[in-house]
Formats: sequence, structure tokens, C-alpha cells
Amino acid sequence: MCGIFFSLSRTEHVIPDANTQRLLRNRGPDSTGQHQTIIESSAKDVSTRLHATFLSTVLALRGNDIVEQPLRDDTTGSILCWNGEAWSIAGQAIDGNDSKLVFTRLLDACTGTREASMRHVIELLSVVRGPYALVFYDASHKRIYYGRDCLGRRSLLQKSTSDGTLVLSSVCDNASGESWAEVEADGIHVVDVELADPTSNSFPVTKVPHRRSDQEEGSDLSFVGKSSSTRLLLTDSDSTVPSHEPDYRQQLCFTGFWGSRTAKGVLGKITPTAHSTHT
Repeated sequence: MCGIFFSLSRTEHVIPDANTQRLLRNRGPDSTGQHQTIIESSAKDVSTRLHATFLSTVLALRGNDIVEQPLRDDTTGSILCWNGEAWSIAGQAIDGNDSKLVFTRLLDACTGTREASMRHVIELLSVVRGPYALVFYDASHKRIYYGRDCLGRRSLLQKSTSDGTLVLSSVCDNASGESWAEVEADGIHVVDVELADPTSNSFPVTKVPHRRSDQEEGSDLSFVGKSSSTRLLLTDSDSTVPSHEPDYRQQLCFTGFWGSRTAKGVLGKITPTAHSTHT
């Protein structure tokens, strides 16, 4: 598990308070990285400077080396904060660090026109299998994507301050009394900086909704959310289990709230000694 913090402000760079930083480091004790950038907007022919802050903490679970975040592309200036465990992309299993591969694929998706790039990013995220939350800045087209997988298996919270600053974080300090809300796991959210009205405090957020694979595709862009996150773990049925130990020969590993509910209904049909876990 890793930690993500992101802020977008019209006035200054906004960083997490001390308690939130501590909570983020608890989630990712192996590495802490921060990158701040200025995003130039020319919406309505008015030049505006927006202050973006990206912060990531990393708990290294895959690969031999710690891959520090946020990931940044020197050529385009695009940035990724990734908290997830991608098992496969478009059916191809991932061997090694998933954050680097996801970032590379996102960069490839953004090489086309503005209209095409958004579709390609959404199509890419729809074929990522595994739990995740992310903040991705497409610097070429000045768009910020954020959201969670369709089962919401990684946390991501949001708040808007009185001056309209958008803040996202994996965790928050409840003692601060600030009003945080969970980013709903019902689609991918997109902030198009080029559409940011300079006379407004808030930022325009477009939600690309989830669409089940069995639903018809409409004229609007949608995100195909598949809940194929179940991992089946079966041991050799001929293995010997001591009489004083529980029988773990058949196990189902589910993740997420809905996964655990599914496990409750399925496990009893398989074996009364099976156990389910979720994170």
C-alpha cells in the first residue's frame, strides 16, 4: 500500500499538514517524494498560473528495487501518483514493477490529439486488472485524471477549500475537522485545465462513468468496469492435512467490500473449512 496526495490551487502550492504527512508515510515507509509544478492555462483567452503539488509515499512490494514516486516524464512533464497492484493490463500479466509499466502505457496513450488521448487513457484504465487509486497529469494536453478501480479497493479522499483548491489524499487527519469526502468508485474524474474558468474558484471536473461490460455503449465516453478481481488459490487435493489443523486445501482470496460479500456467499458452497480474506 502506498500514499497519494495532490493539490491544485490558483494561489499557491498546497502541501499536506504534518499529521497527514505522517499518516501518508505510515502507508509508504520506503520512500517519500514530492514534485511541484506550474500549469499555465489560457481558458477564455485569459492567462492563469495554477499550482500543482504531487506527493507519493511508497511501500515496495514488487521488484528488486524501490521505485520512487511521483513518477515523472522529463520529455513531456507528465506525472503519476500510483497506489495499486496491477496484476495485468489487457490480459497480459505484469512481471516486475507495475507502476512503471502503467506510467509508460499512460504516456503512450497521450501521444495523440486532445480528443483521442482522453479516450485512449480511459480505454487503458478499463483494461487494468487489480486494485488501484491514481492521480495522473497529462502535461501534453493539460488534463488531470484521478479515481479508483471499479470496486474501490484503494482509498482516495477529496476536499475543496474555501478558495477553491482541489485536494486529494489517500488518508486525512480527522482531528482537523475539515470536510473530506470519498472519491466515488463509479468512474474516472478528469480536470481539463484548459477549460478552467479564470473567474471561478472551482475547477471543472468531468466524470467518465463506469459501464458494465454487458451494458450497451452510448454516444458519451464511458469506462468499462469489470470486477474480475477474484484470485483462486487451490492446493493439491491429495495433500495430507493433520487432523488437528483446519483444512486450507481450498481457499478463495477476495479483495474489497463487495469481494468479501461475494466470498461469504460462495465459500460455503465449496467447503465449510475455507477461509476468506480482504484488504
